Amino acid sequence: MKTFANCSFAPIRKSEFDFFVRSAGHFRLVRIDRGSCKKAHFPEIFWAVDGAGYFMLNGKQHLLKPGYVWYYPPGSEHFFFPAGDFFEYRWLTIDGVSARTLFEGLGFRPGARYAGECPETLFRKLELEIASPERKRRLASLSLAFSILTLAVTVTRRTGSRKSCAEEARLLMEADFPDPELNVARLAELLHVNRVSLSRSFSRLYGTSLSGYLAGRRIQAALDYLKNTALPVSEIAAMCGFSSVSYFSRVISRATGRPPGKIRF
Repeated sequence: MKTFANCSFAPIRKSEFDFFVRSAGHFRLVRIDRGSCKKAHFPEIFWAVDGAGYFMLNGKQHLLKPGYVWYYPPGSEHFFFPAGDFFEYRWLTIDGVSARTLFEGLGFRPGARYAGECPETLFRKLELEIASPERKRRLASLSLAFSILTLAVTVTRRTGSRKSCAEEARLLMEADFPDPELNVARLAELLHVNRVSLSRSFSRLYGTSLSGYLAGRRIQAALDYLKNTALPVSEIAAMCGFSSVSYFSRVISRATGRPPGKIRF
């Protein structure tokens, strides 16, 4: 069983907001791992994805299985480890002077609660946003964290099997195509799969390549903006994930036979 650790941290430790997303990640521990033990000043949730893990609270051992969320309030001793061959989970932390108040206001209590299938797409989007110091992206990461926390305190029915990597890749591209750093390599990294294997499974399922699908999604959005808004071409290019206006113009010209400025007239 392969182990992995994928995480993102905010580039700041102080914020103008009373609370902010401090970190988020996706880990898989295996039986030989000793687990994690630390005392943290910030609140943290763990959303079990696969396998099982033991969490310690007030000297007692608790089992966390997929679909359950564990909450450690600020100032508590964090101690958990795999319960069997492996334990896969996603996590996020919130920091700031009002972080504890936020969790208490949402109804979080120390320990486990059933929350349904882990919203992995939201966690992946959060990982993309969190590392940026830009204010708008810090606000975007906070919005994603709120969505995750809201789901965590809302009991839902158990769903069917997890989505395939190809389906997850499509959802990521639909949500994050405006990010110019999103590409096939980044998708494979976020999904913890081999790039070639992901590309093949995506092509089999959807009849097109990953790069082709992503390019098509960006072009579709750009054409919608060009035809239905008066936004500057440079702004549309940035909103649709193109790294430069010149590249945007070349792509649109190849796709339509006309430069961007001619499409809206």
